[in-house]
Amino acid sequence: FIAFSGLTGGVSDIYTWDVFTGALRQHTDDKHADLQPTWSPDGSTIAFVSDRGAITNFERLQYSESQIAFLDVASGRVSTLSVFGEVKHINPQYSPDGRSLYFVSDQDGFSDIYQYVFESQDVRRITRLQTGVSGISAISPTMSVARDAGTILFTVFDATEFHVYSLQAGEADAGGEEITVSSSPQAGRLLPPKEP
Repeated sequence: FIAFSGLTGGVSDIYTWDVFTGALRQHTDDKHADLQPTWSPDGSTIAFVSDRGAITNFERLQYSESQIAFLDVASGRVSTLSVFGEVKHINPQYSPDGRSLYFVSDQDGFSDIYQYVFESQDVRRITRLQTGVSGISAISPTMSVARDAGTILFTVFDATEFHVYSLQAGEADAGGEEITVSSSPQAGRLLPPKEP
């Protein structure tokens, strides 16, 4: 099965397509923006990005920042994970063993890769880059995790062009910085002074 986000009538939802039978199945059917689906290694869950946060109010046209959501494929139940509150959470990618989820957040003002461990609920910062990791737009995917090897590839915009970097399996776990999740705003980073 291939999971994808499809747009019908201006609303994006999560679909799966059976490549052998051609059967198409719509999993979400609501006003929420549902994007960037990815399968869990065991095939039971699809993680995706959605505006299903506390601030979303369709009558007032208010929308939460992008949050990570999970679709239980068997039951159709959707749950959300908001690690840092009302900040961007995009580009979910499972670790090969399915025990953790990598994602991109701008919780301190710059988009970096984080890892959420399901069992312990620990959060680790994987990157800390001056320009942050970035796709073509603010919500474009920027990272991919190899299904078997666990290698993380990600893009960084620097010196007027994109560069692709990689972290080998184990490097992300060994080098991550543990983050204490707080309900208060976190101080952002300052860019270094511009060179003359």
